[in-house]
Amino acid sequence: MRLVLGAAVIAAITSAVEAAQPRTLAEPEVLNECQGEGCDCYEGYRTSGGTGDFDIVTIRQFTLFERMSPNSRVLGRFKSGVKGKPLGPRLLIEDRGEYLVETLQRKPEGLAPGDQLDTLLYQGEGAFKARKGGVWVHFDHTDAKLKTVRETKVSEWLELVVAGKRGFTRDSPFEGCLE
Repeated sequence: MRLVLGAAVIAAITSAVEAAQPRTLAEPEVLNECQGEGCDCYEGYRTSGGTGDFDIVTIRQFTLFERMSPNSRVLGRFKSGVKGKPLGPRLLIEDRGEYLVETLQRKPEGLAPGDQLDTLLYQGEGAFKARKGGVWVHFDHTDAKLKTVRETKVSEWLELVVAGKRGFTRDSPFEGCLE
C-alpha cells in the first residue's frame, strides 16, 4: 500500500514539475507577422500592404544575422543612415505556452470556460489571438479571463535586405509609423 501511495505521490510531483517546464519546440515555429500597434508599418512604407518596393533609410544602428538567432553568423553591423528594404516581420515561437479560459464576459466565438489555449499573441488595441486545438481564435482583453499555466515564448525579428545582404535583425532600424 505504501509503495503504491508513494509512487502516486512521486508521479503527481513529477507531472506538476514537467507541466511547469517550458516545452521548447523541436523546431521553432515562424509566423510571418508581428505583435502590437503599428507593427509592420514604417514611415512611408508598409510591407504587408504591398505598397513599398523601395529602400528606406535606417534611423538606428543594427546587426544583421544570417538566421533568426543571435548566435547565427553576423552578416554585418550597420550604422543609422544606410538604406535597406524591409521584407516583413517574423515571430519566432520557441514555446507555445499554455493558458486556460477561466471566465468569459462576452462569449467570443469559439471560446468557452475551461478551454485550453496556446500561442497567445497581442494584436494591438487590446485584441489578442490564441490557438485552440490548432485553430486561431480572436478576442478582446475584456472578453476572457485567462489563467497562465506557462507563458508563450516568442522573439520578434525583421527580415530585410541591406547592402545586398538578406538577413534578420531583432530591432527594427526603421522609423515606425507610431514613432
